[in-house]
Amino acid sequence: MSCINPSTLMAVSMGYQVGQQQVPAITDKRLWVIESEFANVLQQSRRGGNTLSAALRDCWDGVDLKPATKTFRVHASEPHVCLSGAITPSELLALVRRRDLLNGFVNRFLMVWGERTQVEALPRRAPQARVEALAAEVVDILDFTRSMSEDGGRTVLMTMTDKARHRYASLYQRELNEDLGSTLIDSLLERRAPMLLRLAMVFALTDRTWQIEEEHIDAAMAWVRYATDSVGFVLTGGQQFAITVSGRMGSRPNLRLLSSQGFCVAQRFGGGLLWSSSAGHCR
Repeated sequence: MSCINPSTLMAVSMGYQVGQQQVPAITDKRLWVIESEFANVLQQSRRGGNTLSAALRDCWDGVDLKPATKTFRVHASEPHVCLSGAITPSELLALVRRRDLLNGFVNRFLMVWGERTQVEALPRRAPQARVEALAAEVVDILDFTRSMSEDGGRTVLMTMTDKARHRYASLYQRELNEDLGSTLIDSLLERRAPMLLRLAMVFALTDRTWQIEEEHIDAAMAWVRYATDSVGFVLTGGQQFAITVSGRMGSRPNLRLLSSQGFCVAQRFGGGLLWSSSAGHCR
């Protein structure tokens, strides 16, 4: 889904009219937007009077979306939106203004550096049995999450074990609030703590449990550390940040970070990688 429009998101949520036909509103407010050209989002947000940046910030905060418009009065209540975008470092640095870096827009995204692990002229197709097995596992996880909301409730309270709470508190007091020596980099990583909790929740759900364990905190922290190195690598060109702040990554981010923390980093899936949360769930 490209060229995101805030009004479109809200029209789908509360209903809209096509000619004489009224399209009813949806009750499931979850939306996953895939923007393969994230530069489109940044370009739209630069236009005068565009509300996309503000709408995406509200999506992160989980508040109702109510744009101040006179001609198209729509709103979305209790939205749950995830945006996955892809962009090159050069495009990101060229399109993002310093205001966007400091006003809380960019730091609402988990920035992860990605690169090819090999060059394949003719990539092999993933075995259909493997694809179906992965799809079945995803469906099983979704069925698990729905099982607690059969009474009509839309949200379920997740809890942490005592060990998970202690581990998170320890990370919060130190690494999650570490001063990285750059106002710009610090501002982009200001939301490391809530990012970690959201990732830990996802990892717990993939393990079919409503309780966050210490291993889920550690798995999420490995991702946060990689994202921290990714931000520094992109903004400094892979030199200064990697040397002064992130010696564990060497001269550039690499996929060995997660495996060095004792987690199963990836399983081969066709020509790409499939991430797993913990070594105990690798097959």
